[in-house]
Amino acid sequence: MIELSKLIEEINNRNNPLRDLPILGVNSSKKFMSSIANVIGADLSKYKLVKKGEFATNLMHIDRDETVPVSLLSNDACIVSPAYNVFKVKNTEICRAEYLNIVFKSKQFDRQAWFKSGSSIRGNLDWNKFLTLNINLPSIDKQCKLIVQYNTIEAKINILSKLNDNLLEQIRNIYNQIKSIPLIHLSDIPTLKEIKSGINKYEGQKQYFATGDIDFLLFSDTYQKVKYDERPSRANMQPIENSVWFAKMQNTKKLLWFDSKSANINKLILSTGFFGIKIDPKFLYYLISFMLVGEFETQKDKYATGTTQLSVNSSILNKVEIPFEEAIATKYNKIYEKIINNIASNNKQIEKLNKLKYILIERTGMLQ
Repeated sequence: MIELSKLIEEINNRNNPLRDLPILGVNSSKKFMSSIANVIGADLSKYKLVKKGEFATNLMHIDRDETVPVSLLSNDACIVSPAYNVFKVKNTEICRAEYLNIVFKSKQFDRQAWFKSGSSIRGNLDWNKFLTLNINLPSIDKQCKLIVQYNTIEAKINILSKLNDNLLEQIRNIYNQIKSIPLIHLSDIPTLKEIKSGINKYEGQKQYFATGDIDFLLFSDTYQKVKYDERPSRANMQPIENSVWFAKMQNTKKLLWFDSKSANINKLILSTGFFGIKIDPKFLYYLISFMLVGEFETQKDKYATGTTQLSVNSSILNKVEIPFEEAIATKYNKIYEKIINNIASNNKQIEKLNKLKYILIERTGMLQ
């Protein structure tokens, strides 16, 4: 094991002279993303410059998310908030930046950082504490081998994701052809009903998925195995055949569905953060497709209410409008079914690849 202080060094280059660069941040999934901060009136010359091959981290968020939002920039230069720390590997003949980036994704690394931060919501992980974190550092040859394996898996995932993007575009194009038909409320679709909370008592354990365990359409491997009497209070929604589930919270896009081909439904429990809808299978894929186009999320977010966290309730069914005529919905349901089955098949492959990727990530703590 070796301290990060021996491997990395901080960089403090500012956006001065001022350059027109994208303003990015790093999220809890350890990926660069467009910044959501309001920068109107901000002095962007004080923002920190990040170049390709350099890292950025926001250590202020470790106490809240229990993960270190840190990532390696693989694209062209960007700028980040002055609150970020930017750093690079000192000697790439000893440690590859790509290997370090894989280590940063491991649960072992986050657990160590969480411990160093004080293991509480008031904990703190400053730069000096960050430097005292230890990582396993095998030979360059072993680092390079792991990097190749990781990148191979990532490439396969990217191909499947692009295929799904194309399939989603097909759904949007078809939707634009039929959106001229009359609008009705979701509650007026024949057979459509809300699935209420509550599960039957069961023996053994089930897999509990909170909304945070779903990445848009994908199941992650972060679920909990829970016994009936020991499950969290929010673990109280039972998936059933011919049902669709979306996240209640505003600006949270998560979507799941279960049909006659879905296996092991009875082994799953969902969070009450999901809204469940049961529907006749002749309309199931039509409804799923509507929920995959942006119009549904726009309407859902519009009707979200609450004092602390905005979310939707049962009244959403009487408010969201969908283009619907029974004969047309039945016809397009068959067309959509083929597309959605292809998306589901790709998702299963992505989920398997993600599991392989996470196994590879955790191996970084065991390589000799």
